[in-house]
Amino acid sequence: MVMVMTKSKKREVGFPLAPPSPLKILRNFALFVRETAIGITQTDKALRSFDKIFLETDKFLENPLQGSPFFDKLIGEGLTKLEEQEEFEKPVGYTGETKSYEGQSDASYCAECIVSHWATIYGLLEEADRLSINEPTLNNESINRVKESLKELKASLYDLNITNRPWIDEFKARVRQFRKQYLLPLLAEPNKELLKQAVREAKALYDTAIEILKTERQLEKEGKVTRSEEEIEADLERQLTYFINKKDIAHLERAYQLAKMTRCSACVKYTAAALDAAREGRMDEAVEWAEGVRRGIRVILNKVE
Repeated sequence: MVMVMTKSKKREVGFPLAPPSPLKILRNFALFVRETAIGITQTDKALRSFDKIFLETDKFLENPLQGSPFFDKLIGEGLTKLEEQEEFEKPVGYTGETKSYEGQSDASYCAECIVSHWATIYGLLEEADRLSINEPTLNNESINRVKESLKELKASLYDLNITNRPWIDEFKARVRQFRKQYLLPLLAEPNKELLKQAVREAKALYDTAIEILKTERQLEKEGKVTRSEEEIEADLERQLTYFINKKDIAHLERAYQLAKMTRCSACVKYTAAALDAAREGRMDEAVEWAEGVRRGIRVILNKVE
């Protein structure tokens, strides 16, 4: 009989994990309370917006023939042809990209985008005309340029929804008319004479866009462009992002001034807390406060990550 000796395993008694730091627990609790407060504030803002819609609906139902700017716009623009359907709510202001210069208004930036779109459309159509100059009809290369022009036109319509300026509706109507009168017919039945007309009208729209840009820049310099609440919130989100990425207190100071221009008391309170922490050298804490406020702003702007 062979006896097998087994070596008993020595049981190791582990030490309990160290409890979390009280300061860390308190900080997490503060962040939770702050984000909850921002959420409550913005929920209240959304409910107030719904109240306005319900009020307009009541007025309209009481006297449908009297007219309502709200329902006139809804009926006139929102329920026409399928190809012209747009989102009921306008897109919010520019939030993610870097503008051409610090403090640029959405109106000025929108005008820049429109100039860029129509420079492209005009250039594509002019090239389409040149590529078929010795052809009896439009060739495939010319048709491809027309297709690209239509894509660029659709992109320009998005930018025309970003802000609300006196020239927007008229310019948007001209863009839609250009699409119906020239681009869609050119794709259905290629026609060199119609393309030449399209080039002339595209040039006119391009020139108009440049004049609009000049006007918006001048109004911006004179401080005559009233910024919407959404535009202010979008700028606040940008400044918080700049601070989080660059750790430059100047951006946080700008964010604090913008927060005071909003109706969000929580944004003001917690941006101030971030600014105080940054000035005292507690940069990690300042970034945490800034990230929380930015998260709340992005909820407002429908840009939750």
